[in-house]
Amino acid sequence: MLFLSSMMLGLTGCQSITTKEAAGPKLPPAQLPDYTPGEFFMFDSGAVYTVTGHDQGLVLWESNFQSTHRAHRNFVIPDLSWTNRTGSSEGRTTAIPTALWPLKVGNTATIPFSQVVQFNDGSKPPLTIERNWQCSVVDTARISVTAGTFDTFKIECTRNSPISGRWRATRTFYYAPEVGYYVLREDQHRYDGNSKKQLLTYGFNSAYLTEEEKQALRGTLNRALTDNPRGEADTWSSASGKVTAMLVPTDTLGNACREYRSIYNVNGRIGRPNTRTMCSDGPVGTWTREK
Repeated sequence: MLFLSSMMLGLTGCQSITTKEAAGPKLPPAQLPDYTPGEFFMFDSGAVYTVTGHDQGLVLWESNFQSTHRAHRNFVIPDLSWTNRTGSSEGRTTAIPTALWPLKVGNTATIPFSQVVQFNDGSKPPLTIERNWQCSVVDTARISVTAGTFDTFKIECTRNSPISGRWRATRTFYYAPEVGYYVLREDQHRYDGNSKKQLLTYGFNSAYLTEEEKQALRGTLNRALTDNPRGEADTWSSASGKVTAMLVPTDTLGNACREYRSIYNVNGRIGRPNTRTMCSDGPVGTWTREK
């Protein structure tokens, strides 16, 4: 069975962040991204965020830290709800879902956000948090992270104390239209210190396809591995047309194994290539064992 989540193997652990910020490139306005179940984004914090579905116009996510999230496509707005091993949260905002979008330097938005956090063990009463974010698209920047070099929009969101008016935090996103997500996030806090996280890799996990689509994808892969010489690609497309894959045999290993490269295009965004090896232990044209 073809599961492409193995793209993430070998990319574990934290790495030092090296970013390069050049003079801002000229970018056309960026439209709010669509997300398809199976898309994932892996950061050097160890977190992997995977789209699992949609609910009433919102995006459903899960992370490898046993948490689920329900959020707008607009990542600048905090998650409307989340659950994890220790608690849960429900939030609300009066900001419109398209605040700041289409992204263009000079755009600004106010994002008030209120949430109630519940603790599973009952050790604390529910905690109500009120925050008011002031966000703006301050510039464009060319950013280099582990996942690659990208032209990005630089978005700064700040919040002050509702009582004293003093600065409390600044969150800076570097959004890459090519990826459909931010590739770097920097957080500065008055009391909690500073932190950064950068994108390690991104792509598509075919485990989230329908069973019919998985069978069709396996069929395309079998044909490519059986019939195609090295370097000759076969292509596959999902029923919706939102997901396409190019499958390219790259090497033959012995009599029963072939290496291939898969490249996914999701909503026009091309993920990083993934190299795998499949072997055949049965009839010709049946590739069932992953090496």
